Amino acid sequence: VHLDEQPFQITPHIHDSLNILVPVQLWRPAAEIINRTMTEKLFESDVDFPAEIEMGRRWGGMKTVMDAGKWVEEKE
Repeated sequence: VHLDEQPFQITPHIHDSLNILVPVQLWRPAAEIINRTMTEKLFESDVDFPAEIEMGRRWGGMKTVMDAGKWVEEKE
């Protein structure tokens, strides 16, 4: 499954981020696809490219849900 085959809308980015609009019911598989796409090495390199995935309904309410390929547990 590739990012461009999904019902996601990529919006203009800010600095080193991508903003992707995703249907609410697809947020979890979307996070997995986005993480895999962003961390895929397209050339030979010893350097890893970790990604932090944040999700939320509004810009100010974003929470980290995945960091370096691992799900982040919500803290109460």
